Amino acid sequence: MTNAKHSKGGINVAEKDSSIELWHKRLGHLSEKGLQILSKKQLFPGAKGTLLKTGVHCLAGKTHRVAFHRFPPSRRSKVLDLIHTDVCFMRDKTLGGASYYVTFIDDHSRKVWTYALKTKDQVRDVFKQFHAEVERETGLKLKCVRADNGGEYRGLFESYSRLNGIKLQKIVPKTPQQNGVAERMNRTICERIKCMLSHAKLPKSFWGEAMRTAVDLINLSPSVPLEGDVPQRVWTGKEVSYEHLRVFGCKAYVHVPKDERAKLDDKAKPCIFMGYGREEFGYRLWDPIARKIVRSRDVIFLENETSEDVERVEKKKNTAAGPVNLEPISPSQMHENVEEVVHDEPQGALDQEVQGEEQLEQEEQVEEEQPILNQESQQEIAKLPLGTPLMSTYC
Repeated sequence: MTNAKHSKGGINVAEKDSSIELWHKRLGHLSEKGLQILSKKQLFPGAKGTLLKTGVHCLAGKTHRVAFHRFPPSRRSKVLDLIHTDVCFMRDKTLGGASYYVTFIDDHSRKVWTYALKTKDQVRDVFKQFHAEVERETGLKLKCVRADNGGEYRGLFESYSRLNGIKLQKIVPKTPQQNGVAERMNRTICERIKCMLSHAKLPKSFWGEAMRTAVDLINLSPSVPLEGDVPQRVWTGKEVSYEHLRVFGCKAYVHVPKDERAKLDDKAKPCIFMGYGREEFGYRLWDPIARKIVRSRDVIFLENETSEDVERVEKKKNTAAGPVNLEPISPSQMHENVEEVVHDEPQGALDQEVQGEEQLEQEEQVEEEQPILNQESQQEIAKLPLGTPLMSTYC
């Protein structure tokens, strides 16, 4: 049973009882160990079960070689003491034309931020944006940044770091292990992107939206360096909520505001769920007809349906009967239309039509006067229960 509920975050959604499999999908295909940690803390409302099946989407996105060594993770004592950063190249471009993304990871909380880039030389600009946001949010100063020797971290990036008193640590060339936190995070993000796109049956051009949502979910997932704690909680010091989470790429119906539709237009339109708003409360969704991202807080989710179901609905609409002319017709136009039909008919056809009507009237009179001889042969008329409407109407 699905129930409508107004969540704490001020978003109207449809809720229903959920299984551990559903929460696995909502959290971007989180591992079974991570799900067990969160389940023990009773952070999943309505979750049922604890065992997780290995799905083809996880196998497609997470299979990798076995590591040779494992080193105990170390952490700085305060947030913003150290930020790890790295740039990752993606072969396919996003809907906005980006081919790269850059990550920034706080060493203490392990919270991660990502930004999609069209070119590598945009790294300094997004770092300036990131720098201002995190210092304003925490009230603390960023002390150190660890990066590789890529050209994007030289020149203007170095100048900006020196100007703002930020120590820039460069790793030894061809030694990515020294920047292992950022390297592993890039792998984790890419694995989540693959799993989410595979399950949602979306093309690779949606990797930017999948990345954005994957990072939000990673920040809500238990972390090994945090001994099972959650990055977002460590970063803010506040408890986190999971009630707003939904399955990436699922079908959703978005309410259309009154000022954006005509009287006979549908009040909701099918879209594809993309993720969560950051600058505003609400959800991000892809409108396949307008081919753009829309934002809304009034959404009904169908989490077991994917983008293929949205496309199927739109195809049915497009192949339905043609548009009906609903333009008002004046009395003079109606009279003209009637006259055209009458004058086009030949006189013989009109005479035959009159004779046919007279014969039909005579037959009806005979039937009314004839007594009913066999009541068993008469058809029964089904009676509707009291209070049952003849037709359902929707505004």
